[in-house]
Amino acid sequence: MPRVTHVIVPRYPLTDFLFERMHGFDDVKIIEHPLSRRRGSGLLRGIEVYLLFWLRRSFHFDRAYVDQLARIRPDDSVIFFALENRKDLQIARKFIAAFRQVVWLWNPIRNYRGNALSRLWYRHWIGRSGMQAYTFDPADARDHGLRLAPQVYRRVTPDDLPAPHGEAPRRDVYFLGIDKGRLPALQALKADFDRIGLSSHFHVVADKRRRYREGDRAWLASRWLPYDENLRQVFESRALLELLQSTQSGPTIRSMEALFLNRKLITNNRSLRETPLYHPSRIFILGQDDMAGLRHFIDGPIEPPAAAVLRAHDIQFWIRRFEA
Repeated sequence: MPRVTHVIVPRYPLTDFLFERMHGFDDVKIIEHPLSRRRGSGLLRGIEVYLLFWLRRSFHFDRAYVDQLARIRPDDSVIFFALENRKDLQIARKFIAAFRQVVWLWNPIRNYRGNALSRLWYRHWIGRSGMQAYTFDPADARDHGLRLAPQVYRRVTPDDLPAPHGEAPRRDVYFLGIDKGRLPALQALKADFDRIGLSSHFHVVADKRRRYREGDRAWLASRWLPYDENLRQVFESRALLELLQSTQSGPTIRSMEALFLNRKLITNNRSLRETPLYHPSRIFILGQDDMAGLRHFIDGPIEPPAAAVLRAHDIQFWIRRFEA
């Protein structure tokens, strides 16, 4: 039998979208990693990792999932896609015989490991695990000795688009994101857009446990958008707005949406200027480009990306770089 690459993926709307067309390949198998939200699941994982690590069964994961892992052959390859919880990785890996195992960290380590000691231990554990660890984030790669791989997305066909499609964009700029302390900056940008006559739609989701003033509450959406609705909003807009926090670098999913869906990008991510994604007709960098030219940027033609740039980030080809 040919070697198979098994991609172990936690399921949520964006990963469902990315892997939707990856289920029909003979040499690529998608395994859904169960996400437990049960009360006490963290304690149960801890017991299994620290006390019952020798046991060839799992109390945390169900038998069907464990059986899928146990069927992976030594010559196969495994990609843990966006599976960043150390205890989940430790439990899953004890059932996998494959020699080649890769973990793709889809979030910077500093985002989910809050202090330096925790980050040091996490990186030490990955280094000793025998897995190859990859990130899209150049700062994370530099700071933690990780390997760098491109951000990932997938090609979009008319069948993927929420009906109706093919119409001209209804607005100039669209933003989707959780507040994360960015609301004042978003409000200031909205005022700038209004001043130069750009229409915009901001879908800002409130931070949990944060109390907002009444004037700010009017800015906040009541729910996160389903991904198909986000796609609709993208196609109804000429440009996407991205406002990164200081801890992030490298191309994000928002920059992938702009690239693959042929939309312009307004961003404060200065690192994009040094990537193959950059073209002045497609990317406007806040803090570097002159705001007086933003209207011209929005109204100007857009240079299509090169096929090689799309291919580098396309999930169907991206997976192949990790094969044995």
